[in-house]
Parts: sequence; C-alpha cells; structure tokens
Amino acid sequence: MLINPDKHYFFEISADIDELIQPLKTHFGLTSLAYQQSFIDGSEIRFSNQAEWTRHYYEQELYKYSMFEIDPRQFKKDRILWAGLTGHQTILEQARAFNIDHGITFVEPGSEGCEFFFLGTTRDRSQVMSKYLSHIELEEMFYDAKGKSRCCAYN
Repeated sequence: MLINPDKHYFFEISADIDELIQPLKTHFGLTSLAYQQSFIDGSEIRFSNQAEWTRHYYEQELYKYSMFEIDPRQFKKDRILWAGLTGHQTILEQARAFNIDHGITFVEPGSEGCEFFFLGTTRDRSQVMSKYLSHIELEEMFYDAKGKSRCCAYN
C-alpha cells in the first residue's frame, strides 16, 4: 500500500471523527474508532480518530500482518474481542504504544465488500470491556441491518 498520510483526506478528518464518537467516549469510555471498508475490487475507505496510529500502521506496513486485510468476501458477520485474537499480537502490542487497547471489532459483510468498526479504549481501562459488551446493541447503532454505515457519508 502506498499512501501519503500528510496529504490524505482521511488523516485530516480525525478530529471530526473524534467529535462524532463523543457519545461512545462519554457513556462507555471508548476512546478509539477506526473504520475500514474493503471492497471486492481491492479498493478501500479508512478513517480513524487516531491519525498517528493510522500513520504508524501504514509506515510500519502492519497491514501485511492483519487478518482484516484479506479478501472481504471471506468474512461473515462477527464481533471479535481483541483479547481473543491470535496471530495479531504484533499489531496489538504496537497499538498499545499509542494507548489503544481493550477493543472489539464489528465485522459487517455486504454485497460490495466488508465494513469493519474497530472500537477500543486506553490501556488502563480494562473494565470498560464489560460495560460496552453489556450494551453492545448501542454500539451497533453506527450501522443498520443492511451494513450501510451510519457513521460516515462515504457509502
């Protein structure tokens, strides 16, 4: 992947994304949102409220090690706790260096590809996990049953 983070629009909107997830921050203690939509044709959309982490992800070529970078047709609807990810330790350890931890990924396949919502909090807030798992239906309000994202206007 070749990307220039200094000139890419999705790095410029991280503050807007941070504002968008304010309800999740206030009510659940979630501090990190990364959104990825991978299309069958190989194109993608990505944004996050964590621009520095995203920049690091690309610069260190961590996408080469991510299970979320495979053909989007291989995914089924799922909720994946980061603590249970095997083979993802390199990425998770590096995310912790940016104070991103204790997360969950919502996987939403669709006819054109697959959407991923990565929600996390800080390293010192492991108790947040039980709170947002108890109210998972509220986090799912960022998209509807058809997989059309409610959190962005890029679909």
